[in-house]
Amino acid sequence: HADELKDSIYGYRDYYRMKDDDMEGKMRNHTSAIRETIDNIDPGLKTGEVNKALKGIENDLDRIEALMGSAEKAAARGVDIDMTNYIGSVRGIEKSMNGEINTLLTFAQKAGKEYNSLRGSASELRGRNNDFDDFLRDAYDSYKSDLRGTDDDLTNRIDGIAEGMDALSDSLKSADSVIRDKLDSITLSISDLSSSINSGFDEARNEIDRIRNNKDLNDIYDDVSDEGGIAPARGKIVKCTNDGDIIGDINGGGIAGMVDTDFDPRSDRERETSGNVSFKHKKTKTAVIAGCRNNGAVTVKNNGAGGIAGSMDIGAVESSFNFGPVTSVEGDYAGGIAGNSGYMIRDSFSMAAVSGNKYVGGIVGCGKNVIDNRALSTISPGVKEKYGAIAGDVEDEESTVSGNIFVDQAVGAVNGLTFENEARAVAYDEFTALPGVPKEAHSMKVSFLSEGEVLKTIEVPYGGSVSEEDFPVLPDKGNKFGVWERTDLSDIRQNTAVNAEYISFVTTVASGEPFPVMLVSGRFHMDTFISYEKRDTGDDVNTVPGGYERAEAEYSFEIHSEYGIKDSEVSVRLLSDDYDEKDSAAVKNADGSFNILETARDGRYMVFRCNTDNGRGEFYILKASPDKKIWIITGAVLLFIILLIIIRAVKKDNKKPVS
Repeated sequence: HADELKDSIYGYRDYYRMKDDDMEGKMRNHTSAIRETIDNIDPGLKTGEVNKALKGIENDLDRIEALMGSAEKAAARGVDIDMTNYIGSVRGIEKSMNGEINTLLTFAQKAGKEYNSLRGSASELRGRNNDFDDFLRDAYDSYKSDLRGTDDDLTNRIDGIAEGMDALSDSLKSADSVIRDKLDSITLSISDLSSSINSGFDEARNEIDRIRNNKDLNDIYDDVSDEGGIAPARGKIVKCTNDGDIIGDINGGGIAGMVDTDFDPRSDRERETSGNVSFKHKKTKTAVIAGCRNNGAVTVKNNGAGGIAGSMDIGAVESSFNFGPVTSVEGDYAGGIAGNSGYMIRDSFSMAAVSGNKYVGGIVGCGKNVIDNRALSTISPGVKEKYGAIAGDVEDEESTVSGNIFVDQAVGAVNGLTFENEARAVAYDEFTALPGVPKEAHSMKVSFLSEGEVLKTIEVPYGGSVSEEDFPVLPDKGNKFGVWERTDLSDIRQNTAVNAEYISFVTTVASGEPFPVMLVSGRFHMDTFISYEKRDTGDDVNTVPGGYERAEAEYSFEIHSEYGIKDSEVSVRLLSDDYDEKDSAAVKNADGSFNILETARDGRYMVFRCNTDNGRGEFYILKASPDKKIWIITGAVLLFIILLIIIRAVKKDNKKPVS
């Protein structure tokens, strides 16, 4: 029965995983269909109330897709999701989206003929959202039904096992009475022996109380982690390299998360004993990380972040190197080699940016014995207290700090102070000339990463810079706007990573009037806006190409975006109520002549494409000349009418009787 229950549980697990994957795929199809309908709406109609409603729908879609992304990440980590609650959350957002769609449809039905296409799009949106709602309702009912069936099946199987256990219990009870009779006779024999043993326990009990009340483990164990060099042995991690990024909640390091004493009697491998077997014998402990290297970034949410080890209550780090940035996001104890060290860090090197709240150091956040280390570290300016180029602080007066050297960046060695017997600050050139400083310290690397992939690495000298012209081109992510995060690269004194950020872009931005005078279409960051200026022009008629009378007006516009402009050529829609059908947009050349832009009409708007320079553009509206053929025909008709009038007048005069 137990095997059958186990097989059933595995079967249900696989079934629900496939069901979850299928549902996620169908949900994405529904949200993609709704986005596609929004993208197909005429950009010229995305203004005022329409734009507000569409943004509300897109925000709801973003929230749904964020929920789906969180669920997928949780599933990838093996975390089970309560799908009924999950679907209920999605339905709550979908109902909000339905309200925005109804608002859009109501506006479109009341608007004029120019919004005919919007009415169709709004109806299509409501249909697709209704399909989405039906799918979610069916999925919710399906999960509840499946879960009830699963619960009934597993309950029945467990009841069967319970019945079998009851029968077995009855059999054991009858055997128990026989065993008890035998035990009574054995107990009488043991009682005589126990009195002679009790006195031996007194000594043991007194020693255990002493150990229990002793707060300093070093009084119990002698830490000999610094003995034996980097030769492989029990209790040692030797010559290991990590190239991956480390992300954790607490105590995270490139080589080890935490090093501590294990009091589990089943795990006694790292303890050595010598002397007579008594409670007075010598106990030692060994925990060594030696000759290791970390190249990855270490990010820990709470306390304990280190390039080599997050937290080391015991043990030593020797001859190890860290080249990855170390961050304690919301906690304390961050160090280039270890977040905290209760024994020894010696002959190690760190070249890293280190950040945290307090106890932040280029080698160790808080240490005990910190000897002969080298640091080219940058301490984050956001650190609140207890920080230093070598150590944020040391444990007590018995700690030893000596022989350390670091690059002078206006931060003291230990807790903001530098004492000659503890550490020495030197210039960068002197530091790189020291024996044992690795070649990686002779230049700074600036790496550009997109979703974890290194697109480009630039090496610069210490204090050098990188200009935006050297940034790599970001890969196209479809409907995402890619930008490089804001990073000061004017004075580079540390290896630096610049990460790409991808944000959903908008396709149209409009001027601020209730009925916009100007709209610009392209690919923009969501916070982009435009401004424009209209000026009367005094251009001489001779500068205007044939077919046009004059330059009626000059417009200049600017696209404002914190992250720059993705497209240099944009589509411009200009409200054309003041212009005739044959008037055209044009740009002026350096010699003062004009280039006519291909200009079309779309409702009340004049539409044309225009180039921009860093988001700035300029164009003119040329007034079309009257059609000469029309004037000739009109003149001929007028002349003909005048002749007819004259002829009729002459005929009347000829008919008058002669008196």
